[in-house]
Amino acid sequence: MAMPWIETNIGRNQAFNCISDNVRAEALMWGENAPLESHQFDVILCSDLVYGHHEISQKLVQTIVQLSHPNTLIISAHEARFAGDRGESFFALLSDQHLQVEQVPRERLDAVYSASNMHTRTSQFPMLSRSLSRSLPLRRLLSSAAPASSAACGLWQDVYNLDATHCHDPLVSEGDLQVQLDVITEDEEQVVADECSRILRRRRYEEDHWDHAIVKFKEMERSRWSSETQRILQKVREAAILPKELSYFPAVHVIELAEDGYIKAHVDSIKFSGRVVAGINLLSPSIMRFKEEHGDSVIEAYLQRRSMYMMTGRVRYHYTHEILPGAQVFRGEVPVNRTHRISIMLRDEFLEEHVAKYHTPFAKPELEAQ
Repeated sequence: MAMPWIETNIGRNQAFNCISDNVRAEALMWGENAPLESHQFDVILCSDLVYGHHEISQKLVQTIVQLSHPNTLIISAHEARFAGDRGESFFALLSDQHLQVEQVPRERLDAVYSASNMHTRTSQFPMLSRSLSRSLPLRRLLSSAAPASSAACGLWQDVYNLDATHCHDPLVSEGDLQVQLDVITEDEEQVVADECSRILRRRRYEEDHWDHAIVKFKEMERSRWSSETQRILQKVREAAILPKELSYFPAVHVIELAEDGYIKAHVDSIKFSGRVVAGINLLSPSIMRFKEEHGDSVIEAYLQRRSMYMMTGRVRYHYTHEILPGAQVFRGEVPVNRTHRISIMLRDEFLEEHVAKYHTPFAKPELEAQ
């Protein structure tokens, strides 16, 4: 899709003698033996090339290695909207190809961008020669669509999808709230959404929930699914942000929200779910807001389609959570138009020892008490 624009841009710059006539753009199928892959380049420019999906990342790394020699300079830009994995699996694959990752502080950058809201990071990859006898520099530039605001509690500063600008809670930790992007594929999203819609289609949207927490919704708890949906749900249960060896409720909780529906601020009952509450967001982006029950801290999560959130610990027990209605703006600059949405909720089984271990009674920090 971007090739015509790129080729036109190259042509204009060459016409004004701004760049060399040797600059070229050509589409590649990653992991395929395209003719271009017999060439090795001094400089490679990439964009949007960090993925959490292992199979895609493997093909991408294979192609990058084929196009590179030990002195190649690789500059790559991608939106730093990663949570959970945040591209770490991609970096691990690069390391497997004898690239050593080194983070470079932002103040050492000398790049200039046309957008004022660009947040940049660099990583240096000293690439070992094939004989492993010496190392040579290979650099990659990482950028995001917007800066991660400095949070008062100092948490989630590298996670674009979590905004803790208004979090002042010294008792909360990063492990209490996590977001992972692209937990399932677009095709898998459609399979699950279609099956849910088919089951719920004869039901009317309800105006109010039994605990007054949801407006204009359909819901169900279901344990019988098609074999394909069962496979997808098992994949979701194995997401990186979920604690291992959880004992899940056999039934999955499904909530379908109308376009003008929403979920009010509430804390899930201690008796009806365990130490973890997690959900995967289908069909529409959403803003989920977490508010401290006994304080003024607020955390907002930007849930893109197919992303998953997981709350536990203090956020699970001492923060309300809600899904905001209609059009919203994340971080003051990203428009999020929430429409018809389906969420698949996972909860582990309630155990008495969870309350004692994870449900710490509310206590104000000593500084506040003084």
